[in-house]
Amino acid sequence: MQGRTAIAEIEELLDDALIDFGRADDWFDIYKCLECLFELYGGEHEFYKLKWEPKDKIKLAKRTADSYRHAKRARPGQKPPPNPMKIGEAKDLLAILLQAFMREETLAEISRSYNVSAGRFRGSLYKVSKFLLRFLTSIR
Repeated sequence: MQGRTAIAEIEELLDDALIDFGRADDWFDIYKCLECLFELYGGEHEFYKLKWEPKDKIKLAKRTADSYRHAKRARPGQKPPPNPMKIGEAKDLLAILLQAFMREETLAEISRSYNVSAGRFRGSLYKVSKFLLRFLTSIR
């Protein structure tokens, strides 16, 4: 039962991240999407360890989003970053992070389902896509 609960929680966070990304035309949704991604991996610091994108770039997106979403009621001493990220750059960053998440989850699923090492595939997406294509054509 715990496994199903964990899967449901992951799916809910991923759903939220994708919804926030899909409507990310403001900084609030960008911030919420980042929050979901952080939570999927046990927090912000754990997320940075994945090294999908430079930590400074992710932090800049978060800080920029945070400053804009609280602009009307900024706390004393809370200032936007000196060189805030543009919203288009933040959306591009989220796309990269979500793609990395999907890639990792696909590799983990292959590993669990077929008892093979996900690391064996990590170096070559070509091998993964070839493997998936063979699998999909075999089940038709």
